[in-house]
Amino acid sequence: MRTLLLIALSFLSFTLSAQEYVSKNYASNTYPAHPYMWDAVQDAYGRIYFANNKGVVRFDGHQWYLFKTPYAVRHLCFGPTGNLFLACAGDFGTLEFSQTGKVIYTSISKQLPAANQKTGGNEQVFVLGKSVYFVSNKVLVQAEPKEGSYEFTVQELAANYGAFTFEGNLYLNTADLGVAALNKGKLNVINGGELLANSFVSATCTNGKELLLTGSKGNFYTLSKNKIREIALPKLPNVIDMAALPNGYLVAATLNDGLKIWNGKTITWQSISTPSQEMYSVFVDADGSIWGAHSKGITQYASSLPIAYKGLLNQAGTITDMLVYNNALYVSSTAGLFKTDLSLTGVLTKVSGIESECWDLNSWHNNLYVASTDGLFTISNDLAKNILEGETILHVQEGNVSGNVYALGESGVYKVAPGAEPSLLKNLPPLCNSILENAKGVAYAGTYQAGLFAASGPSTKIPASLKEGEAVLKLFNNKALIIKGDSVFELDANTGAINLTTDYAAFAQVKNKEFSLSNNFILVNETGLKVYNNNTFQEQSVAYGIPGKPTAYVKNGDTYFLAFEDKLYVVKDELKTQNNSQVNISMMSFGKQELAFAGFFVSKDGRTQELQEWNPQIAHELLPVHVYFGMSSNQFTEKQECRYKLEGLGNTWSEWQKEFDVKLDGINGGTYTIWVQGKDAFGNSSKETAYKFYINVPWYLSGWAYLMYIMAGFLVVYLIVFINQKRLLSTNRKLEGMVQDRTKELVEEKAKSDELLLNILPVEVADELKRTGSLEAKQFEEVTVLFTDFVGFTSISERLTPKELVEEIHYCFKGFDAIIGDNKLEKIKTIGDAYMAVCGMPIKDKDHAKRCVQTALDIQAFMKVYQQERKALGKPYFEIRIGINSGSVIAGIVGVKKFAYDIWGDTVNTAARMEQNCEPGKINISGSTHELVKDGFKCSYRGKIEAKNKGRIDMFYVMGE
Repeated sequence: MRTLLLIALSFLSFTLSAQEYVSKNYASNTYPAHPYMWDAVQDAYGRIYFANNKGVVRFDGHQWYLFKTPYAVRHLCFGPTGNLFLACAGDFGTLEFSQTGKVIYTSISKQLPAANQKTGGNEQVFVLGKSVYFVSNKVLVQAEPKEGSYEFTVQELAANYGAFTFEGNLYLNTADLGVAALNKGKLNVINGGELLANSFVSATCTNGKELLLTGSKGNFYTLSKNKIREIALPKLPNVIDMAALPNGYLVAATLNDGLKIWNGKTITWQSISTPSQEMYSVFVDADGSIWGAHSKGITQYASSLPIAYKGLLNQAGTITDMLVYNNALYVSSTAGLFKTDLSLTGVLTKVSGIESECWDLNSWHNNLYVASTDGLFTISNDLAKNILEGETILHVQEGNVSGNVYALGESGVYKVAPGAEPSLLKNLPPLCNSILENAKGVAYAGTYQAGLFAASGPSTKIPASLKEGEAVLKLFNNKALIIKGDSVFELDANTGAINLTTDYAAFAQVKNKEFSLSNNFILVNETGLKVYNNNTFQEQSVAYGIPGKPTAYVKNGDTYFLAFEDKLYVVKDELKTQNNSQVNISMMSFGKQELAFAGFFVSKDGRTQELQEWNPQIAHELLPVHVYFGMSSNQFTEKQECRYKLEGLGNTWSEWQKEFDVKLDGINGGTYTIWVQGKDAFGNSSKETAYKFYINVPWYLSGWAYLMYIMAGFLVVYLIVFINQKRLLSTNRKLEGMVQDRTKELVEEKAKSDELLLNILPVEVADELKRTGSLEAKQFEEVTVLFTDFVGFTSISERLTPKELVEEIHYCFKGFDAIIGDNKLEKIKTIGDAYMAVCGMPIKDKDHAKRCVQTALDIQAFMKVYQQERKALGKPYFEIRIGINSGSVIAGIVGVKKFAYDIWGDTVNTAARMEQNCEPGKINISGSTHELVKDGFKCSYRGKIEAKNKGRIDMFYVMGE
């Protein structure tokens, strides 16, 4: 039973104090290497180097790079000159970053005598002073630099499990000795080293002034002053790597149970990764982030986050406010008023006497005031007393000048003076949201909808723009600010004057206007955590890991408590300044070549520049140049930004950008300096960093080449002028011949145009149009108009293909054209299956009626022959109706494009009615036409027949001559 209780208390303790980590996974296909990472180190510029099966992988916070080696790298460490010493599978070597940007791997074990080159497995490498130690399960190799090479001391080992360093000493873990220290080439068992005999040290990490060790059986030991002792840490089997966090927590990588973390208090280790994950190594970077290497890649766990306490606020409903009072944390909520100690190790206890919703808390003159739906309560010895029963109070606020407390409720604003009963202020309306006092103690109140009010009444001058809408009052740097929409006003505490100000315009950007201020650290209800800096609010919620929109917050010392329903976050004020990142260049690439950059130095003016020896030479033919930047901080890289400028091309800063690489186009030979500046996730800007490089000038861009180009240009110009003169004479002769040919062609084209025009217009009309460029409409008194139309055209067209239909119409109209030409009629137009012609214009003809009737008889005869031919072929055929009328018409040209010569008048309309009232195969003429042809043609009177829009008119059928 006691064990179960301890486990339960341990779990509760960890739940209440475990720090949350935001993970960011880099899958194995993210970096150009093998999935497995075995070890990691970090340089002074924030770049992390991982030991990998394909070489060394470097991460600069934004890009991954692979420096290939001939062997799989198992362990690595930095040398005194910034090079990396590598312990590989079957080899020891060094990775050097040369002054030219080249990365060179050099094998050191190949320099050993041949008998010692097979060093075995389980390789490790350490640097102590000037000596480099390579350790395997068979030998210990000490390499002393000497005149560009090494002087070696080789010592064989019996069943060595591994090695580690601490306080300048090298320790080996062997099967027979346990843990022994190397002293003057000899291994001496240290005090307590025998505890690890026949076992092996699976992982170590520095923990304060001690070295923490874990054995293969899951026990933990400490090493201090050459003495090992076992400690009562919770057992953890299968640990392969271990590291200490800045806050004193321990993190361990296990072979089959993921990453585990211990906070120094609990009796069990807790998982911060997938429990069944197979881990290979763990590393804590300079920012305190945890990097766990596993079978599927690498995962970063960001650690600069607030501590989240879970399970504490479940019983408190929706949190509305919090307040530190008498060394305790008071929490108001929709379920009442609660209290807990500041350590947050206890539970919430409800303050008796308040059963309704609590909305706001404030302390003034050693009293705790609670705004509640049932009134205004004071708290003494955790007992509540209602001093405003029956009133709904939403806010409680102390006076910034007087010793009064103001209760803002649904009925108005109550003033609570020390030792006096609450009194309602007459000139302030209900539903106020905030209140401030001027130097004389006169209260001003902001409302949700009615603007700004003063307790002194209408005599106080308030700008018209502040007499409606929401107005919020805030005290900032002893300045009384009035926030109204997108504007901020300042209330002069002495004169009472209210003026628009731009000094604090950023406050208008805060949507929910509920914020508090301490050391420029702003908490905003609507959007989470913000920092006020240079009259702007900078979003910080993502960087701090806060989910946004806290329902309540309170500050105690350098700590902020933020409530989010069932979670309570604790944020340290100093977090905002802990990150001092520096931007640098990680890599330059051009063509298929790459230059790796290893560092920079700080110049006297405070700006940073590249190492003086680093001056890469880039061939012009390999342009363009790609430059990749990195930040010394690997935290929240998605929030980081950078900008750059290039001396020698533009020399102006780019805009801030999220991408940490740039392609330099449009550069030629010469010396260039690229400046880069970074901005971390907390809005801190780095120093400006400069890197110089030189683009080699190719021969074809040299001065001699340009001189040759100029001379060649003069020669080319001379030859062009000479040749052009020759061509000009020849061209003149050709042009003369071409003019003659073109003149002949124009004459021929004019004849064709005239012929085409005569096909559209009568000869007389065409001549006038060519002569004057226009044609006036004319009236002709005596003409005869002829209309034809095919009977049943629609039904027949449905039985023919489009091609056949056009061919039939063309055959008939071609015959009509020939007939009217023989009878001296003018064709006017065709409309679908209708055909229109006229006689007696533009040249007068006294026989116009007879010619039209004769034309109709000829068309009638033509159609009979056509019908007989179609019948013989068994094909459908057209039947025709013909209508004729005589009288006067108006003729002229209409339109500009595709113009047409047309006629108008009642004579035309009547001719159309003659055709419409005609039977198939017959010729129907009007009475006016009959009067003109009755002596030459036989006609049959049809009587007076109703015609559309014409009434009853005389009609005759022409029976023949």
